[in-house]
Amino acid sequence: MLASKSRFGWPLAVAGLVFIPLVVYPGWMLISLQGDGAGGVWTEWSTVLHSAALWRTVWFSLGLSLESTVFAVLIGVGVAVAIHRSPPGFARWLVRSVELMVAFPSFLIAFSLIFLYGSQGSITAGVQHLLHLSGPPWDFLYGRAGVVFAEVCYYIPFMIRPTLAVLERMDPALPEAAAGLGARPGRVWRRVILPMAYPGISAGAILCFLLIQNEFGILLVLGSQQVQTLPMLIYSTAMMNLDLPAASVTATVMLGMSLAIYALYRQVERWSLGGGGVFVGGAKGTGGSVGKSSGWAAWIATLAVVIVFVLPIMVVVVSALARTWVGTVLPEGWTWRWFAVLDASDWASLGVSIAVAGAVALLATVIGTGAALLLRRRRGGIAGLIDALIMIPGAVPSVVVGLAVLAAYHQKPLDLSGSPAIVILVQLFLALPFSYRMLLAIAETMPPALEEAAAGLGAGPWRRIRRVQIPLLLPGMRASAALAFALSLGELGATMMVCPPGFATAPMQILQYMQRGYYYQGSALAVLLLLAGFLGLAAVAALGVNRRSGWALARKGLRRDRRAVDRGAGDGADIGAVS
Repeated sequence: MLASKSRFGWPLAVAGLVFIPLVVYPGWMLISLQGDGAGGVWTEWSTVLHSAALWRTVWFSLGLSLESTVFAVLIGVGVAVAIHRSPPGFARWLVRSVELMVAFPSFLIAFSLIFLYGSQGSITAGVQHLLHLSGPPWDFLYGRAGVVFAEVCYYIPFMIRPTLAVLERMDPALPEAAAGLGARPGRVWRRVILPMAYPGISAGAILCFLLIQNEFGILLVLGSQQVQTLPMLIYSTAMMNLDLPAASVTATVMLGMSLAIYALYRQVERWSLGGGGVFVGGAKGTGGSVGKSSGWAAWIATLAVVIVFVLPIMVVVVSALARTWVGTVLPEGWTWRWFAVLDASDWASLGVSIAVAGAVALLATVIGTGAALLLRRRRGGIAGLIDALIMIPGAVPSVVVGLAVLAAYHQKPLDLSGSPAIVILVQLFLALPFSYRMLLAIAETMPPALEEAAAGLGAGPWRRIRRVQIPLLLPGMRASAALAFALSLGELGATMMVCPPGFATAPMQILQYMQRGYYYQGSALAVLLLLAGFLGLAAVAALGVNRRSGWALARKGLRRDRRAVDRGAGDGADIGAVS
């Protein structure tokens, strides 16, 4: 027991050195802002909590999130079922296409919808000409309906993945038994499969609700005075009204709401994917396929993926190359002009985004790897606390994270307000939970036999990490770096809160173009941002480390250690013979 505690002591000290300045200190400083008001902490809380505007915003935010979540669940489950019923190879391609949407900045979804469904958008113009209308057939984009539409489009992937996970882990014998008793396919899905998939659907719905409630970029583009959510209220209170104590109280209220929803999500997630009677297999995707592949399902899934995921990316690219695209179905001519008119500040912002994303990807992967190796076989107690500290930033709005980092590092003893380091820090804060969770999932599946073999050959802890654990984690480290890089490139909300004067990232430049009505220049810069993200992901993929090669590297390290032991044993035998 003492040895176990001592082995846990130094990693805990390292974890404290990392997560206290990264999570605990910013959280404490966020709360301490509340004492900067004229009447003190309790007066500030009383003023904010008795504000009709706050509770109006709270109820509006909850209602908007619930509305968007309902549509995301209905569409996401339908698309997940269609993907699951598609041929396996084709289904994998569809899933990869869906997952690319996670790396697509949310504000660009709103941007692409303007070109499609705005009053002069492509689809709007097509319907108007088709029906011979004198004006646009709709005008909903800049309001509640437009925000819901954009949020549903963006967050459907977060509904598809959990649903697919439980469908793939489900025991196919139960639906086959129902079919054998004469139940038709529709009845099998309605009475057997969907009830069994309910835990995964519930986890996806709660996650969607949490992420939609925390959304900021879509509101910034499509929102109006009538569409005021809590993240927008926090941003306007802090950055426009400069009332940091009130913003801190509002942020603390939202932090409590988000953490409560996140705790519910984690509980349902453990319930849905934690094994049990109706689930088989360990990792997602290892279970048998429920139902037979069908052509109509493949067509439906393909159509949904193209409309919801591929079309927005295509719209951004087409608008960047369009000479003009107003009130017509297709652009009126093509040009490279919008790329040529980008000035030095645009290219500088793109370079800044790439540099920051590279730093964030490196730091998130290194810290995430260390945390995953530290916590992979530990549960509860201190390990549970460290896990919670890592995951908290992924459960709260980016503007709350930005306000906390601003409060902590905009003053002594460590003032980073004039340095790009504060941007790297706030984006690391947001990217780390995703990198860590991905690495932890792989670390928990590493077989202990290889480590035991290395220990039996005399390898110490650091040597086992270097020779066995790191090679096995290399595929996850590559994926972690790619995800953190993509998330950092598109981050907007927290960056706007902490950005030093004269410092701008590409998303901030794109947003400025959109707000000034320069959509084509914004599209051109957005294409370059997406291209940078694609090249970054391709560069990481080019490292060529997959799970099989990771095992090969680990075994190579073990063989090298075994040869060293054999040589040592041989030398010892020779010495004994001579003596």
